[in-house]
Amino acid sequence: MAAFGSASTTVLYVGDDGSVVERALPDLGGTDEEVTVRTVSEMAGALAVVEKAGTDCVVSEFDLTDGTATDLVARLREDYPTLPVLVLADDANEVAACIEAGATDALTTATATASEELLAGRIESALARDEAPEATAATGRQYQTLIEHAEDIVTVIAPDGTIEYQSPSVERVLGWDPEEMVGEYAFNYIHPDDREEMRQQFIDLVDQEGTVIEDVRFRHKRADGSWAWLEAVGSNRKDTTVSGYVFNSRDITDRRERERELERYETVVEAIPDEVYTLDTEGVLTSVEPPTGRDQSVAGYEPEELVGQHVSTVMEDADIERAESLIRDLIEDDDSRRGSVEMDLVTKSGERIPFENHIAIMPSSDGSVRGTVGVLRDIAERKERERELRKAETTFQNAQDGIVLVDVTDDDRFEIRRVNPAYESMSGLSESEMIGRTPREILDGEIGDRIEARFEECVEQKTTLSYDETFDIPGIPTHWHTRIAPVVVDGEVAQLVVATRDITERKEREQELKLRNRAIAEAPIGITIADRTRPDTPIVYANGGFEQLTGYDVTEIDGRPLTHLTDAETDAEKQAELDAAVDGDEPATVELMLARQDGTPFWGRVSVAPVRNEDGDVTHTVAFQQDITEPKEYEQWIERRFDEFSEVLAEDLREPLQEAQRQLSAARNADDEQALDAAADWLDRAEKLLDDLTTVHSFSVKSRDISEAARRGSSGSE
Repeated sequence: MAAFGSASTTVLYVGDDGSVVERALPDLGGTDEEVTVRTVSEMAGALAVVEKAGTDCVVSEFDLTDGTATDLVARLREDYPTLPVLVLADDANEVAACIEAGATDALTTATATASEELLAGRIESALARDEAPEATAATGRQYQTLIEHAEDIVTVIAPDGTIEYQSPSVERVLGWDPEEMVGEYAFNYIHPDDREEMRQQFIDLVDQEGTVIEDVRFRHKRADGSWAWLEAVGSNRKDTTVSGYVFNSRDITDRRERERELERYETVVEAIPDEVYTLDTEGVLTSVEPPTGRDQSVAGYEPEELVGQHVSTVMEDADIERAESLIRDLIEDDDSRRGSVEMDLVTKSGERIPFENHIAIMPSSDGSVRGTVGVLRDIAERKERERELRKAETTFQNAQDGIVLVDVTDDDRFEIRRVNPAYESMSGLSESEMIGRTPREILDGEIGDRIEARFEECVEQKTTLSYDETFDIPGIPTHWHTRIAPVVVDGEVAQLVVATRDITERKEREQELKLRNRAIAEAPIGITIADRTRPDTPIVYANGGFEQLTGYDVTEIDGRPLTHLTDAETDAEKQAELDAAVDGDEPATVELMLARQDGTPFWGRVSVAPVRNEDGDVTHTVAFQQDITEPKEYEQWIERRFDEFSEVLAEDLREPLQEAQRQLSAARNADDEQALDAAADWLDRAEKLLDDLTTVHSFSVKSRDISEAARRGSSGSE
């Protein structure tokens, strides 16, 4: 094969992007040489080209469709041990693996693409070493330089498990002096829990030629006694300059901790009943994890429907602004990386549900913010409880009844925790005088003992007590109605709710009403109450006096109208007058003939009055019945007597008066003045006598009529 500097040079590029080498051609030394680049994508194609056409240098990518660059190098070294092979690898581990496999040189793809001049120099160096006797030694020295400056730990282990070589990086990573480790049994540095597994993997590696173990994780002891997690790759392919088995190891302690953190996080996310989401810095959803047991998000979307959408899909502008303000505060405050904000989540159906959004900053490895993570907690029930609590507090503060909250302590004390303003007003004590004290401490003597005895009864029975009590304390209400309700927690009474009401006025009204009812019930006259809201205004109450007067008991008269007492002898006009009075809007009195339950008639005086409700509407009629038969019969007897007397008087006075009138007429014709005066005097005396009689008996209608007739008669005679 031609060395660089001959008439023409052929470079075989194995991979997808041969332009990497083509861009480096202008920087290759010498302008007279012709450099040709041929590209194949597969390892098989490269081997065929080398075999049939030959090439001066091979430049290969590490990952090939039918293998890796290490496989290609191994195949080429079998038949072409001095062919220059340069590998473009992804990282230092791949570079080391390629050098170990026998590559002439290796560098990272990033380095090669960053500097065409550097790549050209590496190709020149590889061509210059072609067929040089020192090529193998140069490769060994290059490999030695590479591993000495590698970030990873390179360890060569003999078949018996002793360390033949330890790269300097072990001191930086684990704190051990590499020279002190050489000759030591490698597995003594491995954690006891991982040692047997690692020893078995090493035995398998030694027994099977060509075996590669990858991504083996184990704990390696540090010089300070602590343990570091390492991830290793090992191979039983031995370079001619290396006599043992090469292992590349890197410290993954931090990554392992992050992985464990992630595992814990994922476990928590799977266990918590809340939704977890992440946003990028533009507010776009990058992940959505519904609550445990749910396939859909709390907003009613499938997770994939939301990923890639802006958060405004489920949040309103005002809530977004408040969340962004919180995120800015978290970014500016180094001591706080998380916070929360309440918001309304807009569901797929348009419903708004209150949530508490717990937000945390997600930092990048360089310390910048790469997004936020949020946990959505449904607070609809909490909001409802808060509303109920606010309502309860409003009720507590504004209730007309006095309310006291009493804590039942472990030592069976009844300590007052809260009192409302109404109770302060009723008791005459301020809240500060009562809080933290017991009734016995506040009210000395029998009253405090009585109150606490009620508390003890409620605690013992674990049921609500309700009772009336009377206090003889100046300045506070006399009569109270008290209700004590226990608050039971885990089967024990933890608190008492005491509600008290001032019933002094009610008690006084009840006493007055009882007195009035007794007076009505025991009154010596009949008293009835009729319901004006029902047809025919039926009687709904009758006292004992009514039963004595009429002979009807309550059951017989209940539901009947008051006019049921009338009978055939009752004057029709008087009955109509009674009907009108019962249904009227003004008090009225009617005297008429009534009948008892056994049919016996009697004269009754019925006085009725309307009863109005709070709105002024008439709802009932109260009626008072009296038996006036005796005075009525006496009046009738008197009238009969006066009728008889009037008839006699009229008959006895008629003739003398007529004679006097004749004489008066004769005297007037004879112009006898003396006779006229005497006759006039006599008539005056007679008229005066009639006036005196009518005055005495003026209560008799008929006698008044008679006296009026007599007076008219005497006036006519004048």
